[in-house]
Amino acid sequence: MAPINEQDKRRLVDTVKQRSAAAPERRRRNETRVDASSLPDVTIEVRGPSGQTQKYSVAPVDLSPSGFAFLHSSFVYPGSPITVTLRSREGEPLSLIGKVRRCEHVSGRYHEIGVKLDQRIDPLDFVTESDPAGAALAGPIPWSDIRRLSEKLTQLATEARDASAASKLVVALSMYQRALRGR
Repeated sequence: MAPINEQDKRRLVDTVKQRSAAAPERRRRNETRVDASSLPDVTIEVRGPSGQTQKYSVAPVDLSPSGFAFLHSSFVYPGSPITVTLRSREGEPLSLIGKVRRCEHVSGRYHEIGVKLDQRIDPLDFVTESDPAGAALAGPIPWSDIRRLSEKLTQLATEARDASAASKLVVALSMYQRALRGR
């Protein structure tokens, strides 16, 4: 199957981000995600229900210390064993084993696949915070977006059930601010 072109990839990644921002269950995630859509395609190997292994090149969406999300041109069964080969910022390959946690249709033939990794990673070994594409900060940011973000963070902070949830918001905000300084 042909790789996804950059324009379609950006459109699909934006759709995924909008859905994630609107989904209450995704706002309660335990770990901060780092935008990985600027990375080149990643190689994965998926073992299907029949036991057969298939290799694909996929478009990354985001990384967390225990997870990886990517775009794929077909459905992948949740629970499927998967091997993801990421390249560090220095170009060193790292193969990680995990399981597909979710597969959600995005648009056309594309799905967002979420993987729970067996081994924890530091997402910043693969994507830099100051990389505008890696931080999802391409181009100037309109004041209306900054105002909306500030209002949303204030709302989430007031709704935080405990100090841990509030501290995650602070971490997300500090990553955002560091990325802005790197522009």
